[in-house]
Amino acid sequence: MRSNDYDELLMRVEQDLVAHGLEAVVLDTMPLKENSGLDGVAYLKGNKAYIFIDKALATFDKARTLVEEYHHAISDLGDHLDYDAVRAHNN
Repeated sequence: MRSNDYDELLMRVEQDLVAHGLEAVVLDTMPLKENSGLDGVAYLKGNKAYIFIDKALATFDKARTLVEEYHHAISDLGDHLDYDAVRAHNN
């Protein structure tokens, strides 16, 4: 994968997060794996979606990790079901 392709993917992810009403904060310049053992991390806080990617990854692995973490962030949006039978309501 070329670096230009990765940059285009990064812009598409950021644009999609903005379309979901989130401010995208994507950082791929930190030694994440060295400090945490992880290739990537995503979390939501308020209206911001944070995605961190290890700086030492090859471009293809950065792209793969970006897509994986993007899907984690998107899956955390919206209402989540509560499967507790006592509190669950099926309206």
